[in-house]
Parts: sequence; structure tokens; C-alpha cells
Amino acid sequence: MARTSVEHGVRNWTLPEEFALDPVAARARWTPCRPHLGNSHSEERTLVVVDDRRLVWKVRRENFRLHARLTCLFLPVLLTGIYFMGMIWFEPPLGLFMFPFSAVFVFAGGLIVWSVYSQRCGRVFDRDRGYSIGTPLHPFSTPHHNPAETQKAIKGRPRSGKLTDIYAVQVISKFVRVQVGGGGSYGKTHGPLLSPVQDHGKLVGSRRRSSMGLKDIQSYELNIVLQSGFRVNVIDHNDPAVIRAEAATLAAFLTVPVWDDSDRGFWRFLLSEKMTVKMAWLWTIKRAAPGNWLFLRGADRRDIQWELGYAHLLDYVEAKGHARVDKSKTSNDYFFNPPFPLGEWVAQQRAKVETLSADRRKRLEMLPGWTTSDLNF
Repeated sequence: MARTSVEHGVRNWTLPEEFALDPVAARARWTPCRPHLGNSHSEERTLVVVDDRRLVWKVRRENFRLHARLTCLFLPVLLTGIYFMGMIWFEPPLGLFMFPFSAVFVFAGGLIVWSVYSQRCGRVFDRDRGYSIGTPLHPFSTPHHNPAETQKAIKGRPRSGKLTDIYAVQVISKFVRVQVGGGGSYGKTHGPLLSPVQDHGKLVGSRRRSSMGLKDIQSYELNIVLQSGFRVNVIDHNDPAVIRAEAATLAAFLTVPVWDDSDRGFWRFLLSEKMTVKMAWLWTIKRAAPGNWLFLRGADRRDIQWELGYAHLLDYVEAKGHARVDKSKTSNDYFFNPPFPLGEWVAQQRAKVETLSADRRKRLEMLPGWTTSDLNF
């Protein structure tokens, strides 16, 4: 099951004051359900109010043709693989010879067909039938465990249930690195970004794709929070006005509150070690890459960049025991290539230390080994 990073720590975030006395808000997680790393794109869904008893997020019509092409191409591949795998019962020698090839056909065809099926599944909220969201691979996150409570296994499927199980609608923001082409909502940003869009197409493989590129953008998640503290992702895309309007519509339909934490800042995953192939696999499959979720506060790009640099410096201090960083030093930032220029950032802070705010100077001076000297260490 695709869950959020239960094992990862959280930095620079506190529960909003208005939710401090709410036990469900304290038990639920506020980190992204869907990190959206690598080759990801918007689900391209539209909220449709069928009537006063039913809401549906439907796939847009312009995606029908793509889904039909993928199905027509890979469904025969899947069926061919199944046919050749079945030959092992009728023609054992030929079946054993063809088994590795047929297994590849079944895996590739099945993966694509299942992906198309998952994208076709709507997000349905019905007063008579309850809610239904996605497939068994659709992302959700488990709640924090409260040691004071009796630990019981939570049964049932969090992706479907009664509307009365839903406690709140949650909106959070995140910084994601996505691969985009000529269209889609990730390729057409509707609102101002907190960080300038960077094109990292040259960093993908040994050659640049002419029509694809990697961009770092801000995205928003709309999640439902259940009474148990489980969260289930409903939709996400990069238009804050639309995501907030849809959250308000869903909350009014369910008569539950909206927990909007997107205006305080956004989430970004910060690695604590250099990424390896095995680590990348663990992140993709199990969300287990070593690191922490970092909450970058503020709406001003310069403030956010400073907080990001300070977070990298804290990681360096934890690893080395001091803040004496050489100008050429870079920090691990695998998901947001290129690596963060930590040495240059520290040199800038030393050069303009007199113009920094009192709070920032204090935060830097409290680090062991911090100095305003610009000499190489």
C-alpha cells in the first residue's frame, strides 16, 4: 500500500494554534500523502457537482484519447504474456523457454493497464453509498499512535467508507519536482510560485529530451481526514485558488471543517545522505529514504530560500559537529537537482551578517564553530 513517510522526522513545523485542542488534528499527519517525485503529472480531474447528494472528481475528456491508446497498446501485450505463460501446461519445453519473456510482457502490460485503470477511477462522495477514492495503490497515511490510548488494529478500507467517518478536509502545500511536457496543469502554472521554476532537463540521463523537462513547482494536496486519524489523498495540483474552492465545496457537502495549512509555508523533503540506487528504490516503493520533512515558512521567496539554506546547514552541523563550511561545499539535494550550494550560502551569510535580522543572527551564532570569517576551512 502506498503510504506517506511514517518513519520520517518533521522539522520546523508546529500544529496550528486553532487545532491545538483537537485530538484528531493532533493525531493526524500533516506531511504530504503524495510526494510527487520523478516522472509525475497532475491527475487532470475536474470536480463535478452531480446533485445535492453526489460529488465526483471526473477525469477530463482530453485524457480519454491517451487512456484509450495506452489500453489498446498494452492490453494485447498483457494477454500475449498470459497466453505464453499458459503454454507451460500444454507445451512444457516451449513454455519454460518462453516463461522469462512472457513474464516481462505480463509485468509491463499489467502495470500500464492497472495504471490506466487507477487513473480512470473517480473520487466519489455519495450521501447514500458513502465515499470511494482510488484503488488499493492510492496513497494514504496512518495516524500517529497515542501511547495513552489502547492500541487496536484499525480494520476496514480507508479509501472507502461512510461519509460520517470523515472528520475534516485538509489542504497542505508542498514543493515537488515533476516531469512535464507541453501541456497539463503542471506545465501551466496558474498562480505565483514561491520559487522560480527551474528547468533541469539537462540533468536527465545523458541527453536532453526535446519535449520534456523537470521543473520544481509548488503543489497543493486536498486530503480527507477520518475520525481515526487516517488521511486519504483526494486530488492535488498547482492552482491554490482551485484547490481551496474544491476543498470548500467538499467541506460544505460533508458539513465538516477545512484545515488549511497551506498559507503558512510548504513542505519539502530533505535528504540526510547522498542518494544511491538502492535508496532511490526504497523511496519509490517504501518511502524509506533517510531524511526529514522540512516545513519552509513564509510566502516570500527570499525568506524561504534562507530557511532552506539554514536547514542544509543544520544537517551539516549534525554530521560534522561544526558550522565551518568551505565555500566549495555542496549539500545533498537529490530530489531537487542540482545539489544545494551550501558553501556559497554560508559565505553570503558571513558577508552580510550585519544586515541580517536579529533572529537570524542569533540562529547562526548559536551553531558550534560559527564564524564571520570568509577564509576557507
